[in-house]
Amino acid sequence: MADKNIKWLLNELTSWSNEGLVDVSTADRIRKYYESQPSLRKKWALVAFSILGSLLIGAGVILLLAHNWTDLSLSQRSVLSFAPLVISQCLAGWVLLKRRDGAAWREGAGIAVTLSIGACIALVSQTYHIPGSFDQFMLIWMLLALPVIYLLNSSVSAAIYLAGIISWAGYVQFHHGQVPIVWLLIAAIVPHLWLSIRRNRYDVRSSFLLWAFCIGLCIVTGIALEKNLPGLWIPVYASLFASMYLAGRLYFNEVPSFWQRPLVIVGSWGTVVLSWMLTFNWPWKDIGWRFYRERWGYFENAAIADYCLLSILLILSAVLIARAIAGQERSGLFFGALPAVTVVGYAVTAAYRYDTLAVVLMNAFFVCAGVGLIGSGVKSTKLSRLNGGMLIVGAFIVSRFFDTDFDMFVRGIIFIALGAMFLVANVVMIRKKGRA
Repeated sequence: MADKNIKWLLNELTSWSNEGLVDVSTADRIRKYYESQPSLRKKWALVAFSILGSLLIGAGVILLLAHNWTDLSLSQRSVLSFAPLVISQCLAGWVLLKRRDGAAWREGAGIAVTLSIGACIALVSQTYHIPGSFDQFMLIWMLLALPVIYLLNSSVSAAIYLAGIISWAGYVQFHHGQVPIVWLLIAAIVPHLWLSIRRNRYDVRSSFLLWAFCIGLCIVTGIALEKNLPGLWIPVYASLFASMYLAGRLYFNEVPSFWQRPLVIVGSWGTVVLSWMLTFNWPWKDIGWRFYRERWGYFENAAIADYCLLSILLILSAVLIARAIAGQERSGLFFGALPAVTVVGYAVTAAYRYDTLAVVLMNAFFVCAGVGLIGSGVKSTKLSRLNGGMLIVGAFIVSRFFDTDFDMFVRGIIFIALGAMFLVANVVMIRKKGRA
């Protein structure tokens, strides 16, 4: 529970007990329970300081070794290469035996072991001049660090693993061309994410890991797409963002604060930015099977992973939007409809090489989503939705008149009108909420 909600509950307990709604003994037990729980800020501080402490100690050890490295013998270098790994593993064993319930201890030990694995590989390779490339180093490091995530239940180690796999995929895709196996490597941390959410979806670590996973998934999707079929990224990203948003609305809608909603935030902002981009002509140029690119390599059919990814995301978004409709979650329909719109636009453009319909569809969708959010914000008296809808409509108007030959005077009038709309709408909404 958020700190502000706990504070409100403790303040209300006295009046509830005085009015007979809750007996005195029950109120005292509730008060003692919540007062004994560490606040969310303290949890954040403990985890953050343990992470920072681990990183500083690791950096200090590396600097000390680097300062005296050239003066050491081969055997001394070997011992010092393995020393951080052995020490960090001993720390991890002590944490598992004595501090298993301490999230800060687990995270600190997990970071220490994960970083020491990479340092040990690099130092041994440098000492004995073992040949290798960056992608080999990163892949071996991440595979060896993967068990640490589950042994220590470390979400920061999972985030480091995710960043390492994305770096590996980017390097391989740039130098060798194909990384279809990246999806299996990303899937390796999904059980840890699922278990963390299942234990407590509102926990600090669950929110942090969800943020890392959402951002990482957006990046790795762009890296791993083979791009043999031009324009396929449009329905892929549309389905990805819609699935994130709908999942957030359905399963994380009751979280107490803004930062605990990564699925909704990444999904909604991704949908808005992608939709705005698709209101222009350039994304729809030269797409479809007529412009298929032959890219031969070790995996000649690597592009099949793209089609499988698109199919999975389309099915997932369809299932989620069906559940949203069944659960009367109407506000999610604006963003959830994006995959269907992009598929229609893509199919028509690819078949007839006529992009006007796709551009018109996306402009209509963008405006309808903005107007729908404004209406939903007014109905529910939520300023965030109202302002979000007005930002969408304002972005559409601004981009359209910059895209055409409007006089500077007309542009100035439009800007003033948009600003006045924002001010008036917010004033009206605040007064409406005050009367409610």
